[in-house]
Amino acid sequence: MQLFSVLLWRSRRLGRDQVAARAARVIDKAMFDVGIDNFLNGTVMLDEHFRPRFFSATALQKRRGVATVLLSELDAAPALQALACSFDVDATDRKQCSAALLDGVIREFRSQSPAFRALR
Repeated sequence: MQLFSVLLWRSRRLGRDQVAARAARVIDKAMFDVGIDNFLNGTVMLDEHFRPRFFSATALQKRRGVATVLLSELDAAPALQALACSFDVDATDRKQCSAALLDGVIREFRSQSPAFRALR
C-alpha cells in the first residue's frame, strides 16, 4: 500500500533552474506591465513554495516569504535605470539588463535562504 501512495502522490520538488526560469518570466512580465521605473521600486519575494512573486511596493512584513529582494538595491539596477532613460531601447540591451537583474535576484535568494540553497 505504501508503494502505491509513493507512486501516486509523488511530491513535486522544484529545482533551482525551475525557480530561476519562473523568476525570469516574472521579471519580464512585471517589467512590461508596470514599466522599468515602477519595476525598480518593487520587490521580488520567494514564497514558502519557492514561487517568485513581484510586488510593486516595498516588502510586505505580513507575508511569509523565504527570501525578499528589493530590486533598487541590486547591482544591475543603475544600468536598467539608465536604459529606461534612453530613447533608443534595443531588445538585446533590455535582455542583457534583465539577465543581469535575474542573476542578482537568484544570488540574493541564495544568500538569504538556506532552503533555496538546499534545492538541486
